[in-house]
Amino acid sequence: MNTQTLCIIQTGAVNPILRDKYPSYGKMFTTWLSNYLPQWSFAIASIVEGDALPKNPTDYQAYLITGSRHSVNDDIAWIPQLEEFIVNVQKERIPMIGICFGHQIIAKANKGKVEKSDKGWGLGTHNYQLHDDVPQSLPKTISHYAYHQDQVTEQPANSKCLGSNAHCSTAILTYDFPNLTFQFHPEFTKPYVRDLIDLNAGKKFSQEFADTAKSQLDDNNHNQYIGKWIAHFLDTHSV
Repeated sequence: MNTQTLCIIQTGAVNPILRDKYPSYGKMFTTWLSNYLPQWSFAIASIVEGDALPKNPTDYQAYLITGSRHSVNDDIAWIPQLEEFIVNVQKERIPMIGICFGHQIIAKANKGKVEKSDKGWGLGTHNYQLHDDVPQSLPKTISHYAYHQDQVTEQPANSKCLGSNAHCSTAILTYDFPNLTFQFHPEFTKPYVRDLIDLNAGKKFSQEFADTAKSQLDDNNHNQYIGKWIAHFLDTHSV
């Protein structure tokens, strides 16, 4: 069997203060997903740091778009370029995964709406209720780390919602292209989330809110379920 390559499009960079402990989001994904994709190799295109997008969507067998400190609504040159690339990948029907920012920009590229949530920050451990169309091996409720202010407020007409909670009604979306996207961060570890919250406490959100979120961080998040789901999705749809 030929090795297939997942191209990780890195749209965010770890804060320099934390970089000695946590090198990059691309590395977080390769460390996590290599457990579930032993037949796959990984490439990283860090467009937030100046790397070019792949010349052709068919250069790789699958794509994953990471999270970012940026909003999909920011006036940054690479954001509309990425939206155009997403549409071209979808035309070729190459499987694509979106995480947080990736989840949002895939929705935006398909005429969904992304805004700052009127419910405020999603921070710490969140529980999500899964809907009927998810793989039967998944539990009814999964627990994951959330770290976002924006979310999809108007779901694209060509998408289906597979998971939600009271804070985010569009937490997992799927498309027929095929695309599978998640608002939460299955690649994050508890130490990274804790350090990220500490770094931004009193700046992006209150110290009290940060302390509450840290006190509720759960060691038993269900990233293994999402890893297996992504592996099944890619193995099913890649060519």
